[in-house]
Amino acid sequence: MRRKVYTIFLLIVLLCIQDAALTKAETVYKESLTLDVAIFKTMKCYLDTELSVTTPNGPFDASEFTSDPEFNSFYVFCYLVWGGDVPVDASGSPIYNITFCTDVQVYVNGIEFAPTLHGLRIAEALNSKIENMFNIVLTYFPERIPAMDIPYTDLYSFISNVSVVDQFWDIFKTFNFPGFSQLFTSNANIEAGGMELSLEKIDGSFLWTYKIRFGLYGPPRIEFGQEYTLSLNDILNRSEDISSALGSSASNVRVEFWMGNENWTFVPLGVEPIMIKSQDDVPRRIVFSTDIAGSRITDIKIRFKIIEKPENYLAMYVTVVLLGAFSSAVGYYLVKRHRIRSSSYGL
Repeated sequence: MRRKVYTIFLLIVLLCIQDAALTKAETVYKESLTLDVAIFKTMKCYLDTELSVTTPNGPFDASEFTSDPEFNSFYVFCYLVWGGDVPVDASGSPIYNITFCTDVQVYVNGIEFAPTLHGLRIAEALNSKIENMFNIVLTYFPERIPAMDIPYTDLYSFISNVSVVDQFWDIFKTFNFPGFSQLFTSNANIEAGGMELSLEKIDGSFLWTYKIRFGLYGPPRIEFGQEYTLSLNDILNRSEDISSALGSSASNVRVEFWMGNENWTFVPLGVEPIMIKSQDDVPRRIVFSTDIAGSRITDIKIRFKIIEKPENYLAMYVTVVLLGAFSSAVGYYLVKRHRIRSSSYGL
């Protein structure tokens, strides 16, 4: 009887430890949602949305690599390649030479400019995982060099001109991630336009990060002085609140404006939710951001307009200043001369 009670007690303890471990793993979850607005010199407006999720859950078990002291990080990029000069058709519309590129990059620790055989084996094993997962063949590209910000690290790159975006999107949806992901995975009309998968050490632990870009529809062209409103709910044709993932350590919301001409003035008229504004001069980027972890918002929305500056704004400013100074000098001279003549005649 005692043995039976002890066995039941031990089983309960083991289950509690397992639940605690799972709960701890599940709390390592970060998400971000970025509304990316680019306005070019032609006044055309392009709208993209990037979803990012950081989690311990990956598409395959990578423990054999993360336990290896030579392993550093691992990336898979799938993106569009715009080829060279863009020709135009008879109507003057551009003809884009668009191809896809899938790039697998494996970084391993080593001696600078001295790749090791073991590092190459790690890279080839990881590349085989991707080839089997997406059913593609990637070619080793030895001419690639490591990023300058990762010293003493060897890069092994494998490239293919086959797109794996659709397969990746299908794999991502099987995880049924909470929070921001539900805005897209629950919408059958949403298609992913680009992806990035990474496995790297974050805060002392190896975590997977998924980044997916969606091409959405905004105003096709911006007119100076006209007011515009960008609403994520309107774009996605939904009306429900936007909820952060339960237990997420960060749920970042960002709206980024990329300005293609320094002669424009961006005028924000309202933003929802309340965000902090920052600005980069090179490239010209205006960012609104906030963290809504543990809460929900009604929408991600911004009202704005673009005002055109005069063509020779700086020259006009200098001219106005000089004319003002000249006018003041002439006025001072005339007043002084009038006073001198008045005193000469005893007036």
